[in-house]
Formats: sequence, C-alpha cells, structure tokens
Amino acid sequence: MNDNTRLPDVTAEVQRLSRLQASEKEIVRRLREEYCSMPDGELYITKNGEHSSFYVRRDGKLLSLKKDSAEARRLARKRLLAESLRVMEIYSDILDAANSKLAKALRKLENSGASKTLSRIYELPDIDRLILSGREYGWKHDRYERNMYHVENLRYATEDGVTVRSKSEKFIGDKLESYGIPYRYEAGMNVGGKVIYPDFSILLGDGSVVIWEHFGLMDDQDYFMRASARIEAYRRAGYSQHTNLICTCEDDMEVRGRLDDIIERFILSPRAAN
Repeated sequence: MNDNTRLPDVTAEVQRLSRLQASEKEIVRRLREEYCSMPDGELYITKNGEHSSFYVRRDGKLLSLKKDSAEARRLARKRLLAESLRVMEIYSDILDAANSKLAKALRKLENSGASKTLSRIYELPDIDRLILSGREYGWKHDRYERNMYHVENLRYATEDGVTVRSKSEKFIGDKLESYGIPYRYEAGMNVGGKVIYPDFSILLGDGSVVIWEHFGLMDDQDYFMRASARIEAYRRAGYSQHTNLICTCEDDMEVRGRLDDIIERFILSPRAAN
C-alpha cells in the first residue's frame, strides 16, 4: 500500500476556480448595481469631542445632514459599498488572471505528448493506488458490510461502477468520483446501538467520516417520518448537519452548482485543513 499524499484532481480544481470566478463576478455585479442606486454625493463625518456632524459633498458644496436621516444612512452604505467594490474588483481581477494563466498552461499541456500519457495513466485499472493516500486507498477498498436489502433495486452505476438505487444517488456518486473523493456506498455503521446504512460515507483527511444521506421522497408522509427518525438517530449519536452530516433532497438536484458547493464547503475544506 502506498503512503503518498493524496493527489488533487486537476480537472476538479480548474472547475472550482471557474465557479469561484463566476461567483465573485456576480457579487461585484450586485454591489455595483446597488452602488448606482444610491443618492448623489459623498458622506463626510466630523467629530468634536463626543459630538459627530454629518455632511454630504454634492455639486461642489458641503451640506449639513441629520445623522439619523435615511439619506445619511444610505450615503454611509454607499461609502461601504465603494470600499467593498474596490477590494472585490481587485480580487476578481486576480482570479481572471489566474484563470487565464491556468487555461493557457492546460492548452499547452493538451498540445504536448504528455497529455496522451496522462490520459492513459488515468485509464489504468488501479488508478486509485496512484492518486489516493495509503489510508484512503485502504479504507475505500477494504471489504465492508453492505446493505443487502432489495439488492435488485441497485439499478444505476456510477462512472466508477458503484451500483446505487436512484438516479440522484448516481449523480452524487459521480460528483464525488469527479473530485477524487473516497467514499463507501451503504456501508453498515453502528449508530446508537443499531446498524444503519447511510447512502454515502466519506473519509476526511483526519480519519473522521462524514455521512451523506439523500432523501428522495420527502413528499411521502411515511418516508418523511422515517427520514426524520434517522436524522434524530444521527443527532443522538453525535452527528450534526453542516459538520459531519450532509442531508440533501430532490430540490438540491435541480439547483445548478448546489452539489459542488456542498462538496467544497463540507468535504474539500475540512480535507484541506487536515
């Protein structure tokens, strides 16, 4: 078994940078839109001891303002928006430059013979051994107890060939695999003295495990009650949402980028910290 550090998934990192770039551009757009809606003029505040005086400079004139007026508050907000815009535009420019440099490097790689060798390496039958750390490889490939309930319903296969019960679970599995994240599907876990089979168990860098449950039929009352009971069982066993328990439903599947956000926030960030 190898003892190497886990290699990052280059494609996933490129996609992550692109999403971050798009997100920051949208923030800048919204800030600029709000800034343009603010009243003309620039706020100034002077102090004399404990007394503050508010003024607005407009058309070359310095006019007095009531400090608790709506206009004073909006002009103060405008000042804050201007500072935020200045910083965010610099940050956005840095991301643009980084993305451009990365795209150029990748084009150069694609046009070289090295890209063919790299693609063939990824086609090797045991690529996990080359990418994952020793602990991750052992955890992922060791035998574990699987849920044998209605195995005939395991109809959908992920890109790596893991059979799952629904299209949504396939989508989640494909996402995890695209990021190179080791996981187990429906692996038995002792939760509060009872064996439960979470949809996905995900290994973090510190050896801890994050549970990902996808609840696909929450409109069904009986299903909803069973799902609620399972979440409560996790809570009693020390699992909590937004830390080591991820819960999604069908609505999450319909929001573009939602799964990427979940993976980056609750799986990749903790892994990087370790």
